[in-house]
Amino acid sequence: MGRRFRLHLCAFVVLGVIAIGCGDDSNKSGGTASPTTTATAVATTAEKTPQAGGSLTFGQWSPIATLDPGFISGYGTSGGLELGAIYDRLIEWNPVTNKYDPKTAESLTANADNTQWTLKVRPNIKFADGTAYDATAVKVNFDRQKAKNTNVRGLLTTVTDVQIVDPLTVKFVLSEPWGGFPIIFNNSVGMLVSPTAIQTLGDDGLKLNPVNAGAGAFQIDSFKPGESITLKKNPNYWGGTVYLDSIKFVTISGGPATYDAMKTGTLQAGFLRDAATIAKAKADGIGSADSVVNSGEMLIMNVGAEVTCAKELPAPLCVGKTDGTKVATTPATKDLKVRQAIAAALDVKTIDARANEGKGIPATSLFDTSFPWNPKVAMPPYDVAQARKLVTDAKAAGWNGRVRLTCGVEDQQRANEALTIQAMLKDAGIDVDTTRASVKVSEQVDDVITKKDFDTACWGLQNTPDDNAIAQLDQFLRSTSGSNRTGYKNPAMDAILSELKAAGTDQHTSGRVLDEQGPRHQGHRTFGGRLRQSVDRALAPDVR
Repeated sequence: MGRRFRLHLCAFVVLGVIAIGCGDDSNKSGGTASPTTTATAVATTAEKTPQAGGSLTFGQWSPIATLDPGFISGYGTSGGLELGAIYDRLIEWNPVTNKYDPKTAESLTANADNTQWTLKVRPNIKFADGTAYDATAVKVNFDRQKAKNTNVRGLLTTVTDVQIVDPLTVKFVLSEPWGGFPIIFNNSVGMLVSPTAIQTLGDDGLKLNPVNAGAGAFQIDSFKPGESITLKKNPNYWGGTVYLDSIKFVTISGGPATYDAMKTGTLQAGFLRDAATIAKAKADGIGSADSVVNSGEMLIMNVGAEVTCAKELPAPLCVGKTDGTKVATTPATKDLKVRQAIAAALDVKTIDARANEGKGIPATSLFDTSFPWNPKVAMPPYDVAQARKLVTDAKAAGWNGRVRLTCGVEDQQRANEALTIQAMLKDAGIDVDTTRASVKVSEQVDDVITKKDFDTACWGLQNTPDDNAIAQLDQFLRSTSGSNRTGYKNPAMDAILSELKAAGTDQHTSGRVLDEQGPRHQGHRTFGGRLRQSVDRALAPDVR
């Protein structure tokens, strides 16, 4: 299947947890970034005979607002586990073989230069409503994702044509070589919705009650937004026996509370993302699967992102503007010296100490030393004296010294992080507007993605140690990407990203591209200091 990649761990590890009790299909797999832990997890699963019946309650990292894969990214932090159980996936990462395994797909192959990819769907699969799971379903869903899903649209712009070759075969034509193309089918693009359900239920129906709309191991039983999702087994699952009767996903705010619920038996598994709680779970001997997420916590800075007006929204930029009008934002961080001052003012080690009890992986580089294509690019260090000088220079050029900080805060870790950032910026002489420094995550997302109404914001990428990192950078930095949150535009960077995507199977080539090109663009800074983040899925002892 071409290049070897790692599926975003936030998605596949939790699916691996469910696979322990939900099916006997040979294509299912679970695991972690650590080969040792992966081997242990798989061996444990294989040693025990699955028992039919029972249920599992899982602690989500955050609630999701929709059960429609057409409106999510499909990562583990944003519905990947829940919707993967309902809709299944075309392709799934196998951490034992370090390859992608076809799931509902039978194969995915590329031409010589990776500009055309041919997907074959397994025969005799049907959605729960009886609709054929075939090439037409693939094309209908792909076209819908490209038209509606702003979370993944940036990934799909490379695809110029989707051709139905025969009832079970689809050809994807790309505008440029992309050895990592299979990555898109691990997220929401690989979660197909019944074309019949799309027509009969519509966006509103699929959002809250997608009855019989998937082909996964489970079907929707009840959905209480912000509270819980209950799934019941699909008796006609194409992949074989579904052993669990039901799975319930619940939202418990914060890592500490999630872990406490596991210890009391309220949860049998949970998604942990704060370093201090992960460290405590490990110290207590709780079985887990974990991975370093490069750039998992960072500040992003708006350099003048554009909004497209619709019905005079978002306000105030679009008031009085006709639909389709593009309006550029004018943030304080459009000034390079202001961005450089913010970056120099942040001491990530202190942020880690105050937010994570010193248990995180603080750094200013985009990639961890364990990243397979780590370019080893030295980034500007913490230097409060330099930050103060840059602040003085920017003020002399007309800046009023004020910056808006936007952070989604729904637990103490996030609160401590935001407060520490505020204090450091103020110490550098920056007047911090904290009006949006402690809002709900949903409000923060609205500020950054929809309104583009921010100067600097707490954010994060899902740069796992695999080809997903390249896809993430392409979405975030490419000038024309629908997922470019900061307004960064640079033709030279676009060319670098294209070269990186075309690097094929040669990890050394990928590393060379990052190594040679990365230093040239540090002066364009859109990132502030940040923490590489550990993501951990903790399992209760009886689930391991």
